[in-house]
This record gives sequence, structure tokens and C-alpha cells, in this order.
Amino acid sequence: MYESKLEVTEIDISPIKPRKGLVGFATITIAEKINGESIPTFYFSGIGIYKFLKKEGFYIRYPKKELSNNKTLDVYHPINKFMGDYIQKKIVEEATPILKKASE
Repeated sequence: MYESKLEVTEIDISPIKPRKGLVGFATITIAEKINGESIPTFYFSGIGIYKFLKKEGFYIRYPKKELSNNKTLDVYHPINKFMGDYIQKKIVEEATPILKKASE
């Protein structure tokens, strides 16, 4: 029997000149931990990091693709709240000191 667990193992934050609340982008690697060994499994880039407009802090948005018929497709996103919250928490923890320093 094997035991498996997903975890964010790498996060890269790229600050940008702020526009419409967007302050940076994140790239993450998610690894599957199988029987204690961490195996990189997924790589996601282009995750937007936004500053809340009326309160302190940041939140993330996943990439979307606009089609010619004015429909929008999600490129990727978590399909359950637990994983979505976990990814956002990890990115925001990593991004906060980097983005605060970049805005000074």
C-alpha cells in the first residue's frame, strides 16, 4: 500500500508595475509525496497576484483565455476549495514580503 500527498514545493514570485490591482505573477511546482519521497508532478505559471483595493493583503487569480465569441475558458484552476485555499495561502505567504519590498 502506498500513501500519497500533494504539496506546493517551489514558488517563484515576479513583481510587476501595478495595474488594476495586479502586482505580480506566481509560478508554482506541486509535488506528490509518495511513501515519503517528493516527486515533482505539476508546474503552473501565470498565476496573477492582486492587491485588495479596500483592505490589506493579496489574493490570486488563475489564467483565463478569451475566445473570439466573447466566451472565456479557464486555463486551469483547483477543483476543490481545500486545494485552492492551500495554494493561495502558500503563494500569498511567499509573495507578501517580496511585493511589499518591491513597492517601497
